[in-house]
Amino acid sequence: MAKIAKFKEGISESWVRGRLWDLISNAFPFGESALCGVPNLGLADPADITYFSENFVNNDSLSRLNQTKDGSPAAGIEDAVGGVAKFVTTTTKNDENYYHTAEVFKFEEGKPLWFEARFKCVEKDTNKLGGIIGIMSAWGTNALVDNDATPATTFDGFVFYKKSGTDLKLRLKVSKGSTQVDKELCTYASNTFYKVGVFFNGKAEADNLEIWVDDVNMGTATLSLATPTEVGVGFGVKTTSSDKAEEFYIDYVTCVQLR
Repeated sequence: MAKIAKFKEGISESWVRGRLWDLISNAFPFGESALCGVPNLGLADPADITYFSENFVNNDSLSRLNQTKDGSPAAGIEDAVGGVAKFVTTTTKNDENYYHTAEVFKFEEGKPLWFEARFKCVEKDTNKLGGIIGIMSAWGTNALVDNDATPATTFDGFVFYKKSGTDLKLRLKVSKGSTQVDKELCTYASNTFYKVGVFFNGKAEADNLEIWVDDVNMGTATLSLATPTEVGVGFGVKTTSSDKAEEFYIDYVTCVQLR
């Protein structure tokens, strides 16, 4: 129980610093790895936290995740420092390619959560790409809807996304069923990495989500905790063109939640 108390005390301050390693170190002070200077996550008690992290350094990184796809899109690990996965659509209109975990997280009172990822979309056919990353209950076909690649009209959770067309904005959609709030975050540029994150404070109150882009606080949003639903971490890409395969690159994604 002492570890849980330290987790609750340290989570918000650690999030402001923007590093998962700080958060885990505050919660589970087991010392650091001699190799990489980060806490030994293998010693964290699974009875205290639910934890998912993927840095995409192994060839089987994507194969360990669930996939929803059309056709036979290519995917693989790039020769890039730190590990970067690349995956694409095919050239069929409204083709999509998503990877996601099982629904192992849950937005519920007393269960603070921290999500962080670094990704980029590379448009091969101008204004025809839709990209998405976050935590939702509706990973699968049409997580991004046909023709404009906006997020599904009904789901629980939050997702960062870039839709097709000339909008050219990075956005966040927060959803409880069909009640949804869309928040414009910043101008989107193709072939540019964005580091995004959300801290959920585990309280049934207004402004219980704190939003970050490239370590800049982008304000707050509210996620209703009525009838809590299980959710999974995921990401994906969709094309609204039939001409070129669109590309999505992900450097890392991580999420930790108090059980």
